[in-house]
Amino acid sequence: MGKRRDKLSQVKFRCDCGFRFEGDPDLVQDAPEDDFHPWRYFAACPECGQQAEQCRRERALLKAWANATGPVTDEGKARSAANLEGHPTPEEARITRFNAMKHGLYAQVATYYPAKPGKYPQCKNCPYFDECHHDKACQKRTELFLQHHLAYEHKDPTKLRDIHARLQSLVTAVIEDIFLSIVQDGVSLKTPAWYYDKDGGFH
Repeated sequence: MGKRRDKLSQVKFRCDCGFRFEGDPDLVQDAPEDDFHPWRYFAACPECGQQAEQCRRERALLKAWANATGPVTDEGKARSAANLEGHPTPEEARITRFNAMKHGLYAQVATYYPAKPGKYPQCKNCPYFDECHHDKACQKRTELFLQHHLAYEHKDPTKLRDIHARLQSLVTAVIEDIFLSIVQDGVSLKTPAWYYDKDGGFH
């Protein structure tokens, strides 16, 4: 794509309070040190009101676009075209199908796995967290749904091998923890107790 010398009209922002939003920038500052895109964008956070800066992920994409290159000579273009021979491979075809399903089944998946930023256990260190506020569905759970759907469609259970191996290891770890707890503490009976105070409060 080359360097983005034109200013952006729509920018994704991330505030220090954790809120993410998209819209027109309130402030555009010159940033000549960033040769790939010499502007920085700021906007007031709708949640807390403080100035929020452009999302780091979107900023990194601008830099990646600027560094993207391709062949310019006839020989280079010929070599690049030759790299396409034998493609798509069966694995690449499955990936293409996966991406097509991801968009085609998006509305259905959103019904089962709505986006809840920070409320699912897998939200921690999730690679899609920056985009989650703009999506209807949880991307991690959407991928899990589509992996199963694709495996059944191709009648290829080996595509679920890694998922099931990971799940089995987690179940085994939980069972081991239960047994270790019983062995170390012994069998015990615990009876909850409660009472009402003079003001009728429950404790």
